[in-house]
This record gives sequence, structure tokens and C-alpha cells, in this order.
Amino acid sequence: HWDHLGQKGKDIYHGARDNALGCAAILEIGRALRTLAPEKRKRSVLILFTTCEEQILLGSLWYVANPIYPLLKTVACMNVDVMNTWGKTRDMSYSGKGFSELDEQVEKAAKRQQRLVTGEHTPETGMFYRSDHFPFAKHGVPAIYLKNGFDHVAKGSEWFKRQYSEWVVECYHKPQDQVVRDPTSKWCWDLSGCVEDSRLLFDICCQLIDNGD
Repeated sequence: HWDHLGQKGKDIYHGARDNALGCAAILEIGRALRTLAPEKRKRSVLILFTTCEEQILLGSLWYVANPIYPLLKTVACMNVDVMNTWGKTRDMSYSGKGFSELDEQVEKAAKRQQRLVTGEHTPETGMFYRSDHFPFAKHGVPAIYLKNGFDHVAKGSEWFKRQYSEWVVECYHKPQDQVVRDPTSKWCWDLSGCVEDSRLLFDICCQLIDNGD
């Protein structure tokens, strides 16, 4: 989704991680897909930015009721939201693991990056049922929602989990969700993990669109 909470009083809710960064990643994946040779693009790809995810998924609900391409011919939905800003991880996770035949494509892409695939880290939050891929899944479209890994290559899983938890408390849905370039800040962005996850999504796209028979 591209929307966020806007402005309240004098406070501006920038939504840098949630979800300007996800939107930027989608645009770069789309740019990369356009460089593929025509014979490698046997299926169409729709780059879609839905609105009002924060308001009961109104944008994605509207699209599945008014699709540009028939849902019966839509082979996959990949949802991108809140990308990794803390560096590379040895693993990657996604909501929807075990729910569709997309698991095979995810496993292949992760294996090429020598990464471990895990499922939802916090399944008790019901995130699979609360984000923009869910209306597609309800209509039979195989869907995944990429989430960051937690096993940081340099600092380990405990450090990453602590960073993640503290960011949720201090920055999530707050004006503090901004791009941070100050290397002395614990929130300083390291986009190497975001790049790696974006390449993984690109790999999955390539598998799907090059299998258009």
C-alpha cells in the first residue's frame, strides 16, 4: 500500500518504512522486469499500489471487485510492505507459507541466495488476514506477503529481534517513521537487506512470468 496516516496537528506521519520503502522496492522490481528480453516475459506483470490498507483493505478489496485482468487468469499476488532497513539476514520469512503453490518458487529463490525460508514469525497477530494480499487469496489467487528475516548476518537474531521490537514501539505508525541517515542512530538505515529481499522477489517474478504455458 502507498497510503499512511498523513498529518495530525503539527505532526507529520512520514511512513518511510511503512510503506514508502516498499513502494520504492516495487518500482525498482518493475524497472528490472522491463529489462528482460521479450521471450522471458511470457506473462504480464501488474504493478499495483493500493490505498487504504490502514482502513480495512479498501483499495485491494476494490481491485478484486474491479480487476484489470481476470482473477481466474492471475497466477500470483506478491505483497510488499515494511522492508528491512537493518542489513542482510541469513533467513527470510513470509506470510502465506504453506497456503499456496508459491512455496516452491520462494524456496528456489531463497536457495539461490543461500538463505533459509521461515514462515510468519508472529502468526498470533493474524497478519496474513490483515494485509493487501488477503482479498486476492480469498478469490483463489496464490498470495504471499514478504517479511524480513531475523537472523542478521553480522549481529545475529537476538539483536535483530530487539531492533524490530523497539522500532515497533518507538516508530511504527508514529512521526518517527522517517529515513535515518545518521550512523550514530540505532535507526540508521542499512538497505542491503532490502536490496537482497527485492532481488528475491524479482527472482520469483522471473520464475512466474517465464512459465507462461
